[in-house]
Amino acid sequence: ASDRISRLKIPAELVTEATGFPVSSYGLSKKEGEKIFEDVSVDRMAWTIFRPTVIFGEHQEGPVTRIESAIRAGRFIVFGDGANFVNFIYAGDVVSALLQSTQVDATCGKIYILADEPIRFSELIEAIQKAAGFSGAIFRMPAFVGHLAGAACDVISSWTGRKMPLSKASVRFMTQSVIYSNAKWKSETGIKPVFGIHEGLERTIRWFIENRAGRRLVPS
Repeated sequence: ASDRISRLKIPAELVTEATGFPVSSYGLSKKEGEKIFEDVSVDRMAWTIFRPTVIFGEHQEGPVTRIESAIRAGRFIVFGDGANFVNFIYAGDVVSALLQSTQVDATCGKIYILADEPIRFSELIEAIQKAAGFSGAIFRMPAFVGHLAGAACDVISSWTGRKMPLSKASVRFMTQSVIYSNAKWKSETGIKPVFGIHEGLERTIRWFIENRAGRRLVPS
């Protein structure tokens, strides 16, 4: 992942297993859970800890399915130029990696970021549009407008208790450029994604469209 950043010369924060740290109470609880597990399992069992990036796939409601719904409804807006990197991994590739890792002794006692190659946000949106068969225009606005709108929505939500279409967190997710490095995972195991993000998006959107009526999704 770091080689790709160098070639494209696009500023992005690079997160590795050593430099990553929780930025929310949810992330902190997972970090603390890792430490407890490591302490308890000493000399008792073989273990490997995976830190996957955003997982998407069939049967799951998440960012990909929400973006597809918003695009189809003509309500999706790209804030900024969309050149920032985001990090997703298809559920099928997560399962494949977990199964394959059981056959690689080198993973025992290690922590890995489980990530596909980073993708620009604009490329992600284009891939979702293509998979959904949508050719309409996508609205674009400056990033600062999105941050202001997200902050306003947070205030309204806190006053009314209503869930708003935007938040500071969601706008930050769409505009920040962060790459979670899979270099350690790739170099130590040689395991690569079976499907990849583009095929994963096609499979996910196809399932979502075919099961739109009466679907029962697992919230992410």
